[in-house]
Amino acid sequence: MTRAGTGPLPRAVVFDLFGTLVDAPAPEDRRTASRTLARLTGAGTDTVERILLDSWSERHDGRLPTLRALADHLWQACGAPPPAPSPVRSALLRLAAARLVPAPGVRAVLEEFRALGVRVGLLSDASADIAEAWPAGPLAPLVDVAVFSCRAGALKPEPGLYREVLERLGVPARSAVYCGDGGGDELRGAAEAGLTAVRVARRGGPATLSFGAVPWAGPFLGSVEDLPGFLGVPKGARPVRTGADGGPPAASPGAVGAAGAPAGGTMTAWEADGGALRRVRVPRPVPKDGEVVVDVGFSGLCGSDLAKLGRSPVAAPPWAWRPGHEIVGRRTGSGAGDWVVVDPLLPCGRCAVCAAGDIHLCPALRRLGWDVPGGFAEQVVAPRANVLPLPAGVDPAAGVLADGLAVAVHGVRCGLRGRPPAALAVVGSGPLALGTAAWAAAHGWSVTVVARDPERVADVTGRLDAALVTADRAPEGGFDAVVDAASGHDDAPLRTALRLVRDGGAVVVQNAYAPGVRLGHDLRDLFRRSVTLVGSFSYCRRHGEGDLPEALAFLARHPGWTKPLVHHRFPLRSLPEAVAATAGARDPRPIKAVLTAEEV
Repeated sequence: MTRAGTGPLPRAVVFDLFGTLVDAPAPEDRRTASRTLARLTGAGTDTVERILLDSWSERHDGRLPTLRALADHLWQACGAPPPAPSPVRSALLRLAAARLVPAPGVRAVLEEFRALGVRVGLLSDASADIAEAWPAGPLAPLVDVAVFSCRAGALKPEPGLYREVLERLGVPARSAVYCGDGGGDELRGAAEAGLTAVRVARRGGPATLSFGAVPWAGPFLGSVEDLPGFLGVPKGARPVRTGADGGPPAASPGAVGAAGAPAGGTMTAWEADGGALRRVRVPRPVPKDGEVVVDVGFSGLCGSDLAKLGRSPVAAPPWAWRPGHEIVGRRTGSGAGDWVVVDPLLPCGRCAVCAAGDIHLCPALRRLGWDVPGGFAEQVVAPRANVLPLPAGVDPAAGVLADGLAVAVHGVRCGLRGRPPAALAVVGSGPLALGTAAWAAAHGWSVTVVARDPERVADVTGRLDAALVTADRAPEGGFDAVVDAASGHDDAPLRTALRLVRDGGAVVVQNAYAPGVRLGHDLRDLFRRSVTLVGSFSYCRRHGEGDLPEALAFLARHPGWTKPLVHHRFPLRSLPEAVAATAGARDPRPIKAVLTAEEV
């Protein structure tokens, strides 16, 4: 092996994906995908596997550039008329996400290059399911530019692919290194494009699948983990990344100081992995262009956090992730000082769905605290446009209610669009239900909160213009509209909502029902009664500036009802205790748990 020595580091390193950063696909992976799609399509497993083999080129070369196009093609190839149902697209995404999990050493290498100021690119012959799953995967935050063949419309070693990734990185070919396992004749293509090409042994072993590999006489390394040393990075200059358990944590990249440690230092953050919570030390985030860092002062424990962190059928990512999406803090650097709220929704901003304001339906949507590191930490990084000022006079702790209140606003404004304010029942007693009741009552609806335990929320509803009853005392058919904002371990809340709504009325489902819950209701009854049933997920930007700015403005106009909701506060270090208190059965059980920075 020839060593590059101690000359200047490259300005960028471009990596292949499969066989380089993550394992190359194995025959059993293809068989698993075939079995999964066979169950959905009704075709035989062998038939589906043959379809996958025969369609490799068109799945990767740009003829099927979107997940929908890919799913429709496979569905039709299996003998069914398009369009493919959504479970097919969901299955493709799940299979793709499972293939994007790297070894810890790979993450450390990418963090190392980023920390040293080296730009990181990705160039992959990949199908649309991989391209769609990529933004939510664990490697995406560590890669500056990702180019996928299905979207670029060409396969390696097409010269235009290398030009595209270099142009987007802003680096000339002579200052860049390409690293891959050699599939698709990629190394020759990289060398002819002017990059320094380095081959690595195929990750996953020799039994994995390879497409278009050719002999290579240039530099050859045992793995990606050997690349920094090959390029002359001295071990003493490498940033140290260790978690509480001694392993590499899920980290944001940081700049390197003279001693080799991240220039911004480290911070405390909570990480979830395989159902276990652990407190780790990670480098403080360093913003890219258009991003800002926020010192987290308060973060809210949402019901969706409880589902993902507890024993729930809601699937957690197959990698370590950093929770917390209800975030209030202060910006660092320029503009620091005033309290801000972080919008956790990260849509692509380019698709037709985003253009219509329906950012919550963006097919490439990512979320802070789920797909990218969240706010159960000392600091969080977010796009500048997602950092909104907290209105003057609003208790910063109450700012953690803004995200859930935006969901409530969306449910009434969009779910009941076109219906004049009338009698409204809200089923549930959590922050979402109470926020729905508060906003609707202030906008002309006659509101009744239907709760299993009225005493638990009486202090809040007493501050609202709303009645409070149990389900057995609510009049059947007595409401023009009903919002189901309860917790959904079974279908009882929705059955209650359907019982309470009048003929010709509407039911809005804000309840994030657990996977697998089925509605045990006579659907002919909905037909006969002309009941409108509307699902309402997250929030949008259809209405002027959107639902989240409206939620913030409402907190400023009507602050009184929030005080009992943010009374229960826990220091950041006590997240497990907050989870146990909120999810447990012991009274008094908090309606909402608020985490505070250690110095607050």
